[in-house]
Amino acid sequence: MSNLNAGTGATNVISGDLVAVFNFRFLTEASVEDLKRRVAEILDKHALDRHIDWALLGLPFLTGPGVLLDVLTEIYYETLIKFLA
Repeated sequence: MSNLNAGTGATNVISGDLVAVFNFRFLTEASVEDLKRRVAEILDKHALDRHIDWALLGLPFLTGPGVLLDVLTEIYYETLIKFLA
């Protein structure tokens, strides 16, 4: 969750609305529709009245073999060895 907002800022007011902003990260094995369906299932389970504005800012991706993956793998193992030492 990157943002949560409810009310007017006054302490003596009960807000009728809550706005939550999420940034979902998902794997290449899942789709945007899978994510939307799962979110709806969870909210339906709790009988929450809601309105959702979806904004897809980027699709998941896998980095293929190459220099970037080699360098990141080396850094990962160096860090792991230091952590376990």
